[in-house]
Amino acid sequence: MFKRLLKILILGIIFYSISLFIKGHFGLHNRLGFMGRSIDDTMGETGKLSTDAEFDEDELLQRIEQGLLGVEDSIKVDNRLLGDEEFLSNVIESALARNPEIMYYKGARYGRGKLFFEYSKSAEDIKLHRNIIRRRRDRIIEKLIRPDMSEYERVKRIHDYVIDETRYDRRYINNEPVPEESHTVYGVLGEGVALCGGYAKTMKYLLDAIDIESIVVVGETTYDNHAWNIIKIDGYYYHLDATWNDPVTEDGADVIIYDYFNLRDEDIEKTHTWDREAYPECNSNKHNYYHYNGLIADNYNQFYDRVEQSLLNGDRALAIKVLDYDIEVYDLPRIINGIVQGRVNSIGIGEYGYAINDDQGIVKIEFKYTR
Repeated sequence: MFKRLLKILILGIIFYSISLFIKGHFGLHNRLGFMGRSIDDTMGETGKLSTDAEFDEDELLQRIEQGLLGVEDSIKVDNRLLGDEEFLSNVIESALARNPEIMYYKGARYGRGKLFFEYSKSAEDIKLHRNIIRRRRDRIIEKLIRPDMSEYERVKRIHDYVIDETRYDRRYINNEPVPEESHTVYGVLGEGVALCGGYAKTMKYLLDAIDIESIVVVGETTYDNHAWNIIKIDGYYYHLDATWNDPVTEDGADVIIYDYFNLRDEDIEKTHTWDREAYPECNSNKHNYYHYNGLIADNYNQFYDRVEQSLLNGDRALAIKVLDYDIEVYDLPRIINGIVQGRVNSIGIGEYGYAINDDQGIVKIEFKYTR
């Protein structure tokens, strides 16, 4: 909420807060786990994969992926592979990660030359939902994407669309049961409600359709399990967290922020953790939202000048990333008081509010004027 400026610009500390709920929960519940096993006697005592066994991991990955896409009950697998639970789990994980159209997978069990799949919905419902998201995907791409767009512009259009059309599933916030749809692309494109897994999978699903490389990252934040994306623009990798760019507000208003749009490892590691060896390194600022759009203040003087210029221009809002941000140095009420002092009539500010992302050094200010 905005608060009135005191007379003669005697400013208190005035806060305007988006009230961001830190969102997470990827839904790892038995996502890759095995539901039990029945080992074939021919596997011997250990049931482990022989060190001299020859197999094609890519071929197995494709077979598992196609089996899950076809909502098959089982696929044939070489008995020598069935005892290596960790290996099979990793291959299934790879299939799920690279194809967001695989939905409602619940778990697997194995034995007697077969890998058996279990699902949380019927094959009929799964195929119906897949057809729906395919049609929505095609319409979205046709509507949003033009051939002359840069890769940055394409990613931003998809990012903004996902956030505009999706509400974070508040049932999770309220400790209520969350349906499986909220973990899937269908949650976003079919119902407009999702948790972080749904956001991340949908980003990948739509970016895949326009040939932008994207990966779903499974990791953690300070608060919970979480999922987001690593994307590739013009040869550079970046972290993009659409869930955290879609904050839950007190009044339910739709808000898009860009605090987590194309970040480096060293920036996102302040709040996120992940297996770095499993994902590409992200070390460029070139396509970070604030760097790309020139919304950077290298020091105090640059920040002061940007705020002053916004007030003189009568701007309604300013968002800027401050390098090496320090709340003790960047005392916003004192800065605005110093700018306005003696220029009340010419500037004509009536009230203002601000929000600060300390982790990323991002300051957002909104101004209201009397003139």
